[in-house]
Amino acid sequence: MRNKLVCDMLNNVKRLDTVVRDLNNILKVKADYNNSRELVDFQCLTDNALHMTGTLLSEDQITIKTNFNDFDSMLTSRSYLHSVFYNIILNSIKYKHPERELILQISSSSGIEFNTLTFLDNGLGIELGKNRKELF
Repeated sequence: MRNKLVCDMLNNVKRLDTVVRDLNNILKVKADYNNSRELVDFQCLTDNALHMTGTLLSEDQITIKTNFNDFDSMLTSRSYLHSVFYNIILNSIKYKHPERELILQISSSSGIEFNTLTFLDNGLGIELGKNRKELF
């Protein structure tokens, strides 16, 4: 009986140690994120993301309209937001309608509760009934 009690106690200590380590890792990630935040300009991100797409589209096949008048930057992780801009712009290019020039509009808007970045294009679109689970 005593051996079982000691064994159970050791197992509980190991589980508690795992929980404390996990919480410590979460706090470290949060601290790293807070320390790596900087003011990131949306127009610069747009330009950089377009530059990274390379020769996927020539300039006469794409029109990008930006309107960041409501707010033009935010305090965040540059690499994270760059990844968001790049992937959305790349998807707009990949799913461009084959019979028309791609028009991509990127804008910011301020609301009562939230600030919003909007990406809108005239591409092929998404069939929600079929692809709803694949959306991010």
